[in-house]
Amino acid sequence: MASPEPPTKTALPLPLSLSRWIKEARLHLSKDDYILCAITVATRLTDCLLEPGLGNDGISFRNNGSTKDHDSNCPSALSSNLLLPLQIEDLVLENVFASCEYGANNDCISHVPSPHNYVPTDVAINQKSTKTDSELEDNFPDQYQFSHSQQDLCFALGKILFGLFSEEGLDLLEPISLKQNEVNDTKIEALRLDDCDRIDTNGGGGPPKLKRMSSFLSMSVDDVDISERSGDCANDASLPTLKRFFLSSETHKTTATTKSMKANGILQSQKVPLSLCRLVSDLLDAEVGNPYMSNEAMTSLEEVQHDLLRMKSNPERFLHENACPIKALEMAALSGQIDDDAELYGREDELRILMDAVARASGSRLPFATLSLTRKDLPREAVFLSGISGSGKSMIIKRIISHYNDKNWSVIFCKCDRQSSSLSKLLQSLDAYFGKLFDQMEVGRSMQDIFHRISQMFSFIDNQRFHQICLLIPKLGELFPTPSHAKSTCTIQDDALMGIINQTTSTTDSFRENTHSGRNSLLQLVHLIFTAVCRAGQPVLICIEDLQWVDKLTLDIVGEYIIKSVGDNSSMMLLGSFRDDEVSEDGFLINKIERLESSPKNVNVTRLKVDILPEHEINEMISFKLCLPMRYTRELAKLVFCKTRGHPLFLVQFLQSLVQKDLISFSIKSRRWKWDCDIIDMQMISDDVAEFLTKKLGQLQKNVITALKIAACIGYVNTSTIQLLDMGQFMPANCLLQSFESAAQEGVLEKAGPVFAFTHDMLQESSYDLVVKDERKSLHKKIGKNLVVPGVEENAELCMVAVDQVKFCMNEGGILDPSECSTFARLNLAAGKHAMSIRKLNYEQARGYLDTGISLLDANKWETQYLLCLELYEWSVVLDFIHGRVLTVSRRLVEILNNARSFDDALNSRVLMAKFLVTQEKYDEATSGVLSILTNLGEELPKGAITESLVISEINAFLPMLKGITKEKVLSLPPMTEKNKLYAMKFLDLLATFSFASSVLLMHVVGVRMVKLTFQYGFCDESIAGLVVASNAICHFSRDNILLATQISRIAASFMDGHHHEHSLKARLTRMITSVHFFVEPWQAVLERVLDGHHSAMIVGDIDTAMDCALIYGGSSLFSTDDLASRQKTLAHFVHQMAKHKRINALHSSMSYYDAYSALVGKKAMCPVDTGIQMKTNNELLKVAENTKNRLLGAQVILNRILVHCFLREYLQCGTLATKYEVKVEDLRSFDLFKAFYEGIAALNLARDTKQRKWREIGERSVKKMAQLVHYSVWNIENKHMLLQAELHYLDGRHTMAEHAYKSSIISARDHRFLGEEAMALELYGIYFLENKKVKNGIEKLKIASDKYKEWGALEKSEAVKHFMELVSKTKLGKAN
Repeated sequence: MASPEPPTKTALPLPLSLSRWIKEARLHLSKDDYILCAITVATRLTDCLLEPGLGNDGISFRNNGSTKDHDSNCPSALSSNLLLPLQIEDLVLENVFASCEYGANNDCISHVPSPHNYVPTDVAINQKSTKTDSELEDNFPDQYQFSHSQQDLCFALGKILFGLFSEEGLDLLEPISLKQNEVNDTKIEALRLDDCDRIDTNGGGGPPKLKRMSSFLSMSVDDVDISERSGDCANDASLPTLKRFFLSSETHKTTATTKSMKANGILQSQKVPLSLCRLVSDLLDAEVGNPYMSNEAMTSLEEVQHDLLRMKSNPERFLHENACPIKALEMAALSGQIDDDAELYGREDELRILMDAVARASGSRLPFATLSLTRKDLPREAVFLSGISGSGKSMIIKRIISHYNDKNWSVIFCKCDRQSSSLSKLLQSLDAYFGKLFDQMEVGRSMQDIFHRISQMFSFIDNQRFHQICLLIPKLGELFPTPSHAKSTCTIQDDALMGIINQTTSTTDSFRENTHSGRNSLLQLVHLIFTAVCRAGQPVLICIEDLQWVDKLTLDIVGEYIIKSVGDNSSMMLLGSFRDDEVSEDGFLINKIERLESSPKNVNVTRLKVDILPEHEINEMISFKLCLPMRYTRELAKLVFCKTRGHPLFLVQFLQSLVQKDLISFSIKSRRWKWDCDIIDMQMISDDVAEFLTKKLGQLQKNVITALKIAACIGYVNTSTIQLLDMGQFMPANCLLQSFESAAQEGVLEKAGPVFAFTHDMLQESSYDLVVKDERKSLHKKIGKNLVVPGVEENAELCMVAVDQVKFCMNEGGILDPSECSTFARLNLAAGKHAMSIRKLNYEQARGYLDTGISLLDANKWETQYLLCLELYEWSVVLDFIHGRVLTVSRRLVEILNNARSFDDALNSRVLMAKFLVTQEKYDEATSGVLSILTNLGEELPKGAITESLVISEINAFLPMLKGITKEKVLSLPPMTEKNKLYAMKFLDLLATFSFASSVLLMHVVGVRMVKLTFQYGFCDESIAGLVVASNAICHFSRDNILLATQISRIAASFMDGHHHEHSLKARLTRMITSVHFFVEPWQAVLERVLDGHHSAMIVGDIDTAMDCALIYGGSSLFSTDDLASRQKTLAHFVHQMAKHKRINALHSSMSYYDAYSALVGKKAMCPVDTGIQMKTNNELLKVAENTKNRLLGAQVILNRILVHCFLREYLQCGTLATKYEVKVEDLRSFDLFKAFYEGIAALNLARDTKQRKWREIGERSVKKMAQLVHYSVWNIENKHMLLQAELHYLDGRHTMAEHAYKSSIISARDHRFLGEEAMALELYGIYFLENKKVKNGIEKLKIASDKYKEWGALEKSEAVKHFMELVSKTKLGKAN
């Protein structure tokens, strides 16, 4: 643009009347610059009219009296004048003032003018009414309001805008009357011939004949088609104006149309953009009383404002005219390509909410009061988009990803589908993220910093777990190569899967590990990967699309990490989408969302419903595409909405079809799009969306349709799969791939690398509908059979596609012959193994393959297909066991055992049967089965009941063998090689594991036997478990050797560190190790080790052990925690997990602990348990323990009741219960010290109250036991010993010693973090003072005790102490004091 010439005049005073501004701006600006500045003036003037009494700077509609010089009457000088109602006659060009940017001297426009100098900063209207203030007040009681309709204002605004954009005077618009013979050619010579498109001088229906203007004026109005709709000009602003021109010239009825017509012609003759011509013409068309007002007449100031803002923000579309059809088609994006922007119309609110959520997650948009928060305080944001298929969810996600990819966010995108494992998709997305990091590592410093942080994160992970992560994320192996990793590309397996992946070995090693290993191992590993990504320094956006197809494991992994990662000094957000019509309200997806919403942690969950587009949004979209004002496209938008129901995908396709059929076409003469709504309405195809798509697909070439049918059967199709099918079976050879490419060009398929997929699922469904129903099964079979090539079993993708196809037709009688059934049974076995591999880990899919494989076996399968049958059944039992299919597990195990041909063949199933029986609390049956196997292996154990004396005898016999034991001595043992002894050690290990709950005496005998076999035949992995069990036996039956037991357990623990089955060993043995260390190490530290054991169990998928550790952690916290409130929530969470995984024995024990928590915390404050879980009373639990012979459960119930009675000072119930149920030491193990403590407190109080000798003897025994144990652990025992001593001194009347012991107990409990026992000591000390008439001291101690109970979380107990204090104060004792 050429630089404007310097002004010829001197400084220009500001502000200016609009007339003056027009003259000066036209003088100094180019035409294009003037148009842009004039649009700004028009916009500000419209804003002023929309907000009467409040201009851009608070100045508007002011009464300034009459003046001679309009420039001197500018509103800026009238700031003190009263705002008065606007008179419509004052809304004229002369009364409008524009303030421009001041120059350096603050009083004139710069001497070097530019367009910026003429852009008005404010526009105001100066009212010139001569009425007095009192007259105005009489006429307008609400003097700050005006009652003019927007139609009046629009007409007045039209006249002002005509003067603003026209180079001619406003007198051209003065009213005139036209007659046919009075019309002067020169008056309307500016009328364009384009306005006469449909005029036929012969009255026929042929093409228009363009004549000279004078010829048109000689025509009669009858010669003009004035119907409401006329061909493709039905929505043309020009044609109705021309019709009105002739009508007015015939009838002399109105002048408004003459003004509109003249304005349009004059502005076009002056080369004013067509959009502004339409705007002014349509404003003038809105004169009140005009009987021929068109549909496009503007009667809304908001619509004027919208048009002007569009011209300013997007001049290429809405200001400058376009005469090129090709460019118009490109701008409309209606030539057949996918238009991403189309599906984002009407989604501004969704995008704003999403961006707000992202801003909150990154900390850039927090309330003012929270600006001091650190990244650890940032919330986790989870946003879930829901809507029907094709509603635009994917495009919203793409827009968000595109936006934040450019803002240094780490984006992990995963799209789920029906055919593939969602977990596999998630892992591939993570792999792609690290691949991108690898590619960009050398690009800049920021990427190197990210690489460094991730490297530091992985440096804390042991080699075994890092190798497992590298199997999941291959790119990590390239980013962080290690020597050990280089040696083990695919051979290293997760130890959680060892029992499954190595199943083909002839030993039982494959089934030694717990069958739940893979699932929870992956959960922990993926969490580590997520942690590495989140701590890399960039905010993380995790996008998962099509959650309706996500499996539960993937959802658990992501959902649990969102909660777990709160407060980890990182910014993260989850964005997911799903089809709400394909997800049930009680399904696991909705449940997971609700759980995130109710999470006690800082997680903000937002649900966004992406609905169909309403009619006004469709109009906005069509208006944008066709570059026309919305008033011109309103009727078309209404029709499109009715026919597509606002469905975004089909809305675009419908518009594309209209363009392809020339029902919407671009007119070069009119320089705009035109259409005929009547013709579109008649030509409209079916409203049924599926039928619409089917018709579109049916128009494609035959080969392309065949390719789409194959793609619809498979889903995602790899190029290698297409090449196998491209052998002439479906069409001429070497044509199938080309047909897929053609489908991609048509927009039906899209290609990402070597993979073809449908651009939308509805297209896949419609393509599948093209296959005749009777031919679908044969097509699936044909595809599956053609994929069976040599090596298919080793190719995971090919194998799974093949069996998926045959699955659709396997139930059809005779469609598969016996040999084909056998082939696909074998392939289903291979597919099941692939699905369970560490790269897939889709247990549900694997179980489906195995069930299908079994269904394809012969009727006499155990005779004709023995090995295949045995393998299928064993693998299926493993998966059924994981999924809790109890009846199926039992039935198939029995079938294996009944048909196994040898002892070795049945060995794996016997192991599974024992584990299965234990989960069902059938301990006797499980024990009997394992003992029978051990007898066959030559390791017969004592028959009949195991007595305490037998265990002690066994321990004493082998104690000399352990004298001076060290880790080096154990390492010097040779490896165990004898086959039967290795088998025996595995079954002894299994027996020790479940006898922990059923028969602790048997467990100790087993432990002794395992250590003896180790020293006699050599060391093996199971020897570690033997050492732990033996140390447990020594601790509980040879108390003088507790330190030796601790030493042995520590040796065993050292063998676990770095072991290739480290987590499996920790998972199984942590319970027994901690039961020994409870006597020596601080109780709180041991509980943390229990929690580590729980985590290890979850890593390896050992749900049974994980739940047992959870039980110990949640239950034992009752005795040692300083925060009952949080631990009871943890216990409630574990209760849900136990019920979910159907771990009945652990669930029953947790119910007892939950009852104890409730008694202390109070039921109102307790975290509620799911109403679907039927909680049992303590009496019911004791019956369960008796019926199932679960002595551990019985001991736990008794101990918990004793604890509650003691804390509630129900000493008689406590003492009676302890006396009635003589719980043996071996049943309580480490909990025996707590039983002795609570029983002793109750007995000494009862001895003081009742004077009975028996209570004193029980109390003295408890004091003696604590005196013995305190030597091993001052931390755990000292405060308990001192409190019992205080009660005994009080009983004996030694008050000075009693007070000293009370104080010592309180101090010790505080120092050693036993908050509950500190509160108990304070309470007993207070009662001591009360009973000795030192009421003031007693009340003081009781108040502190109440506060301590409250701090502990025992709200119910705290209130009970307060109530007791109130009762004391009301007694004579309290009043006397």
